[in-house]
Amino acid sequence: RYNKNRFANVIYEGELMTIRNTKSRISDVAYFLFAMFFSTLLALIFFEFIKNNPINIALVYIIALILVARSTNGYLYGILFAVFSVLSINFFFTYPYFTFSLKPAGYTLTFIGTLAITIITSARATHLKIQDQLLHDREELLRSSEKERMRANLLRAVSHDLRTPLTSIIGTSNTLLEHGSTYSQEECTEMIAGISDDANWLLNMVENLLSITRINGSDLKVKKSQEVLEEVVSEAVLRFKKRQPGGQVKVISPIDYILLPMDPLLIEQVIINLLE
Repeated sequence: RYNKNRFANVIYEGELMTIRNTKSRISDVAYFLFAMFFSTLLALIFFEFIKNNPINIALVYIIALILVARSTNGYLYGILFAVFSVLSINFFFTYPYFTFSLKPAGYTLTFIGTLAITIITSARATHLKIQDQLLHDREELLRSSEKERMRANLLRAVSHDLRTPLTSIIGTSNTLLEHGSTYSQEECTEMIAGISDDANWLLNMVENLLSITRINGSDLKVKKSQEVLEEVVSEAVLRFKKRQPGGQVKVISPIDYILLPMDPLLIEQVIINLLE
């Protein structure tokens, strides 16, 4: 069953990759055709209204070429647009108009030079795009590694918070099992209440631990409620004294109560960790 599911996942991922590649090719072709049409139209407008300034026509095609090279995948579309640019200049804007001709003096050299410049420009723009993509991938990898490192550190920091109530539960339950008959009903009830309290605390800590494992960018949401700060501090001190009977803590609280938005369990644990 595992191998079948794995094989199905591989096929599914392959289909998704094929769909993405097809969409990318369609997008590249559409952008290439649009650039051909719009750049030629703009060059004709310049040719019609701005006479004796052919440099504007070359600039239109060079700008369009850079945009094509930056916005499509690979070198093919940039090189094709470079060839198209040179042929368009020959066909539309070189006398005799609307015909291909290499007869004007020096045009062969101009043709080769222009083609070389446009191809180099296209290749350079494409190379810069690839470098940007590689840099982006590297940054994503670093962010992912940092996220995993942060998650591991958080899990290690919480691990001792899980062991403490477990140790208390095990110790108290063993005491009741082995020596329960030697304690009064009131003492047994108090110890059972302590087990229940630690178990509820452990349950809440596990829920927070599960929240930590779901950290993904800004997906982690802390559930806040309006809490009286003095009550949260008092509860934290009581739990600390239970863990560390010899610890001495002095709390100075204001006369007026302070109401703050917080997750009381998390803030209690913060205070306990700091005290420990």
